[in-house]
Amino acid sequence: GGSVLGVAKVTQPVSRVSFNPWDSAQLVTTGRKLLRLWRMVEGTLQGFGATGLRKEVQNYSAHIWFMGDLLLVATDTGDILVLKHGEWCKTFPSVLPNGSGVTCLLGLSKGFVACGAGYAAVFERVGNDSDFFRPVHLVQLGTDMQISSMASDPSETALMVLVNHARPIRVALAPDPPAPTLDRTPHPKPGPTAPAPDPTHRPPHRGHALPL
Repeated sequence: GGSVLGVAKVTQPVSRVSFNPWDSAQLVTTGRKLLRLWRMVEGTLQGFGATGLRKEVQNYSAHIWFMGDLLLVATDTGDILVLKHGEWCKTFPSVLPNGSGVTCLLGLSKGFVACGAGYAAVFERVGNDSDFFRPVHLVQLGTDMQISSMASDPSETALMVLVNHARPIRVALAPDPPAPTLDRTPHPKPGPTAPAPDPTHRPPHRGHALPL
């Protein structure tokens, strides 16, 4: 059997917990009115970070670690909180339409995907060391479709999302390319074609008189 590596007591219910993939001594717990970072120190879990957050209590519905230095935390009101090295630095409010809450997050090599009730929003990181992300694509599936989990294919061109805990759907991660347009620019008509040269005709050489 396994051994206990650390113990900590929390008073709020925990819905998600994960280790930092880039630092196995760090982990985070999220849930209803709960966002807490932990560091394992000599068999105990010591809380740290998560400073600078606004005082009103929120319900944290999902989280992912990103590139080692960032922690992205979603709320049931559709906000995405960005923490860098445990310190809050930015909030992206209402990332989904109609005030939809975020139910799950998925990290990509260049950004992340946030999903909720009928929507999947794709964000891309601006700069390698930046804490800013820009929206690049929004997929609408239908307001009656609650996305509970998702996974990306290895090429990160498509998602497989689980809708209403029972129905898998494949969606594209990038918008369709624009349809080709016809070139309606008027072009001048070609002129008369010059006759082909006579292969038996030899031009005179300069500097010599022609025979009479």
